[in-house]
Amino acid sequence: MNDPTAATTLADVQPNSWYYSSIASAQKLGIVNGQSATVFGVNDRISRQDMAVVVYRAMQAMSAHSATKNTLITFTDHASISSYALEAVASIQQAGIIQGMDNGNFEPSSLATRAQAAVVIFRLFE
Repeated sequence: MNDPTAATTLADVQPNSWYYSSIASAQKLGIVNGQSATVFGVNDRISRQDMAVVVYRAMQAMSAHSATKNTLITFTDHASISSYALEAVASIQQAGIIQGMDNGNFEPSSLATRAQAAVVIFRLFE
């Protein structure tokens, strides 16, 4: 739910934009941050590891506990996952919300597809 009192100083999130209230509310809840202290990146695409972080933070904001459904997988490209995303990737992988690719990689820097995002959101509500 949007928080009408939420505000952001991120320069590329303009108050008259259709997404302002959502981004400001999500930032206030700690679900999203800017790419820097002043830029959100509203037109940028999202990497798989960043999508994992946003989903993980949303679960925390909703006080949703991620039940362990799966054994923790060590992806073959585990070393490529940024340190800020390691906990999020592990947690939502174990919860059965996100998976790796068929080749055993997580591909953290690859862009998430719309299909991957839809599956992740669906599994978040299962």
